[in-house]
Amino acid sequence: MLRTSVLASMVLFAATWAIGQTCGNSDYTPAPVPFIEEGTVGHSTSYHDGIASMGGSCQYDTIHETNCATYCGASSSGLSATDIGTISNALYYHAVTIGQSGGVANSNGGNASCATTVAASASAYLIGTSSGLSLSFNATASGIGTTVNFSAANLNFTPTLTDATDCVAKADPQYNCDSAPNPPGDCTLVAQLSARPN
Repeated sequence: MLRTSVLASMVLFAATWAIGQTCGNSDYTPAPVPFIEEGTVGHSTSYHDGIASMGGSCQYDTIHETNCATYCGASSSGLSATDIGTISNALYYHAVTIGQSGGVANSNGGNASCATTVAASASAYLIGTSSGLSLSFNATASGIGTTVNFSAANLNFTPTLTDATDCVAKADPQYNCDSAPNPPGDCTLVAQLSARPN
């Protein structure tokens, strides 16, 4: 009798704990990754640079199955490109640019991975002429495998960095979805355990 009572209490505790848990309790955001690159070609003092903060996040939502839906999003912020100090050849000026490409991915119960890529470039131009400096991204939806195209960069400054976020599959704590004897997808709320007779 005591053993049955203890077992029933354990089941009730597990059910009560699960009721308070949701897929959203698994959401997390990894620490941002800094992009800080400097180049000194064409400078007698100081440098040109590119700065950004890169990161991603994982979010989870219930889909009334064993595992939560997984959402991965990655992007970069705080982009800044500057040129400071003295340029070696006073007849020229430096143009600097920076850009980013993000990505998103999702999965109904599985893993999801996404990435953000940041790139910067610099080029020297004769004073009085316009800058033709640019960069573009061959982006993928998830950001994984994104590449960068540089144009007119002539100061040996084309840094590129990709930061990937991997969101692992998470079980939905609200559901008890044993594969046997129930078929896949036949889920019963764990909360119902507390209503069952001992």
